[in-house]
Amino acid sequence: MTRLFLIDDRTLPEPGAQLHGFAWEGADFVIGTEGLAAFEAGGRRLPWSADGDHVLVRREGGGIGIGADFAGCRHLFYWSEGRDWAVCESFIDLVAHLRGRGVALHEDIAQTGAFLSRKQLFQQLTTDRTAVREIACLDAGARIEIGPDGLVVIPPDPVPAEDYAAALDAFIATWLSRMATLRAAPDLALHVHLSGGFDSRAVAAFHVWLERNEGSCESASVRSLTDARHADDLKIAEEIAAASGIRLNHNPPRPGRALSLEEALTSWRHHSAGAYTPVRVPASFGDPRDVHFSGHASSGYKYTFDDAAARRTIRRMERAYGYFGRGDRPRWRSALEAHLGRLEERTGSLGRAWGCWQRVNRARFHAGQAATYKTQVAIFHSRSASRLDAARRPLTADFQLYHDILASLAPEMMEVPFDDAAKAPGEAVRAALTVRQPAPPVPGRVWGAFEPAQPGGTPLSRSKLARALLDEVDAGWSDLPRRRVTLLFRWHIARLRRRIRAGRAPHAVKMRHLHSAWLLIRLSQLGVRMDGPGQE
Repeated sequence: MTRLFLIDDRTLPEPGAQLHGFAWEGADFVIGTEGLAAFEAGGRRLPWSADGDHVLVRREGGGIGIGADFAGCRHLFYWSEGRDWAVCESFIDLVAHLRGRGVALHEDIAQTGAFLSRKQLFQQLTTDRTAVREIACLDAGARIEIGPDGLVVIPPDPVPAEDYAAALDAFIATWLSRMATLRAAPDLALHVHLSGGFDSRAVAAFHVWLERNEGSCESASVRSLTDARHADDLKIAEEIAAASGIRLNHNPPRPGRALSLEEALTSWRHHSAGAYTPVRVPASFGDPRDVHFSGHASSGYKYTFDDAAARRTIRRMERAYGYFGRGDRPRWRSALEAHLGRLEERTGSLGRAWGCWQRVNRARFHAGQAATYKTQVAIFHSRSASRLDAARRPLTADFQLYHDILASLAPEMMEVPFDDAAKAPGEAVRAALTVRQPAPPVPGRVWGAFEPAQPGGTPLSRSKLARALLDEVDAGWSDLPRRRVTLLFRWHIARLRRRIRAGRAPHAVKMRHLHSAWLLIRLSQLGVRMDGPGQE
């Protein structure tokens, strides 16, 4: 599953179409370039920004088109200057590539300052701007067109207005049919992940409906983590399984392939450095034939926001900016306002734009990171889910959308306690329920095939992976720009150093300061012009 997409004006793609990853079109599941060729041989054409996890490239005539999946889980970073351009799915590899070409690059301290901030909202890129001024991250749903005059960004299509009940019907029908497609594929296995939260419960409801109405499928299972840290989640999952009559953890995933230390760190650099701060270094790659269904929906679906609530949240976010080091708050705020302005044009209000930002920006980097080491399908980060969100009434009760899905597919799942009592359906939610009767699914076809993993090896421990990253930070500490981080940041690094060298790797979020230090050091080492004292 290691993959790095990088092309520029000097290394053009082959003529024709290439699909890196997998995509959905209707209920059809398209895997890789060979699958795309077979799918399009009959006259159909995979659209831009299809659901899935992929990069799509088309070189036709005198132009080149490049786009990612609808949710932007495959992140595309791009640079252009006149007729020169480069596009890569890795921020830090694009920086290294451009410096190798002799391109002058400059740090954007407004964005590195964002990584030196408090709150979960800053644990990933907050706008399309990156830590380097000349490099941008393509908005989810947008695409790139390259012609004789250079690179142009084509913005996402507007979200159509439609009736909420009809949008709910379409969302349910789409994903019942897609699950049915994979359940019928002899070489694929489905793993629906279930915790105590809401996102995964709504996803599991699709599996429950299919088991009851289409028959049991041995290759489809519901899984819940069984380690001590997830004991509470497992208890709730067991209660859900008992209430719904489904089996839990009966079909384990196939063995994966353990990564060497260098492979693991390379994967982290490719997909997280400069984009996502929690330090989750993969120890192994799963077998791609195991398809993992998950929630990863974030607050953008759980809650609705009016304009005033959005402004309050943004003000709180702004106060947390630059807590651990220097930045440029006014320029960061300007970039965020520009980013939200584009979302507002598509959604119609700042409140809806903020809800879209909550689910897209968080999920595309959080869920997108997990998709780098396993085949992952996040149904709430799809076109039909986006249309469902756009169709719901303003300021509906919290969690209303999820309860509408549960009530339509497996209503008994609404009554099992959640990990937070506030998620239980109250009177307002029950009075406003939209309950639909799903139509029988219409399965599609799988085009192409995943290459099986070559299992083997023993995965490295989290502490060993963390220590290797810490070693890189310590080795380059003298390259950290002067007077950039606070004493509190240095204290956190020292505390992490003691714990990691003692063999105790903290949670990924608690190690996020390693990412911030590593990024500043690496940009300096690559010759990026850094901002601040002594960097002239």
